[in-house]
Amino acid sequence: MRKRILDVAIDYARDHKYDRGLAACVCAVIFIGGRVISVGYNTKGRDSGLQRRYRTSPYCCSIHAEVVAVVNVRRKIDLTGAKIVVVRRFRDDSAKNPKLVMARPCAMCQAVLYSYGLKRAVYTITNDEYGVMNLTDPRRDDKGNPSFDENTSGDVSSTHDEDE
Repeated sequence: MRKRILDVAIDYARDHKYDRGLAACVCAVIFIGGRVISVGYNTKGRDSGLQRRYRTSPYCCSIHAEVVAVVNVRRKIDLTGAKIVVVRRFRDDSAKNPKLVMARPCAMCQAVLYSYGLKRAVYTITNDEYGVMNLTDPRRDDKGNPSFDENTSGDVSSTHDEDE
C-alpha cells in the first residue's frame, strides 16, 4: 500500500507547475483509507496564519506543502488518523530521469500535522528509498512539556486571516 500511495504522490508532484524560483518542488498528499483527500504544493514568497502559529524558524520564506494540504481541508474533514506522503523533486525530475530527494517534514510541519490528527508521514529520501515516521509534537517532550520557548515560535497575534 505504501508503494502505491507513494506512486500516486509522485504523479501529483510531476504533474504540477511549480513557481519558477523554486529549485526543489515539494508536494504533500493526504490520504484517508487509500483515498486522496487533499494535495498541497510549496509556494515561494507566501505565508499563512497556520504556518506563522507553528513556525520554529524565522527564516522560512515559503509556505510548506504540508501546511497547504492541511489548510485545504482542515475545516471540512476530520484528519484524525490520516497519512501524508511528501515528495521533493528537482525541477528537471522526470519518469525517465528521476531526481527525488529528502522530503522529511520539518519540525514546524510535524507540529501542524500532529495537531490536526495525522499520525504517519511517508516521505522520499532518494529515487529508490522512502522513509516513514510516526508524527509527534516536536515542540513537546515525552511528558507533554514545552521543549522550547513557545513565545519565540512566531507571531500568533498576527492580524492576517489564517486561511491565506
